[in-house]
Amino acid sequence: MTRSEKVHDKLVYRLSQVLTKLNRGESLDPQGLADEFGVNLRTIQHS
Repeated sequence: MTRSEKVHDKLVYRLSQVLTKLNRGESLDPQGLADEFGVNLRTIQHS
């Protein structure tokens, strides 16, 4: 798997998790998402 494929897979996973949470009616906390995905808050804010 190439580096760009890995990056793409991570993005797809994060987006699917966010959509699942929204579908369940959950509110999204940017810092909570950053913690859950192990990324910096700016990553969540700029995705």
